[in-house]
Amino acid sequence: MLADREFVGEHWLAFLNGQGLRYHIRIRENFYVKDPRSGKILKASWLFSDLKIGTSKFLHRIFYVNRQLCYLSASKIKNK
Repeated sequence: MLADREFVGEHWLAFLNGQGLRYHIRIRENFYVKDPRSGKILKASWLFSDLKIGTSKFLHRIFYVNRQLCYLSASKIKNK
């Protein structure tokens, strides 16, 4: 399933996780996520700050997005 940023609400993510559905939802670069291992709250863009134009990255660790566990990935298509 593919969805845009407005579908990143806690209840929606909980539903998708509860159904065991795989999904990709775009989030804003200023979105904050929580590392369940350290409890630290991080800006999502910081996790991908090493990306170069035309590349992508998948994090093999899970993070909380709106209190729901999710895997994160990103791609960079242009400089800001």
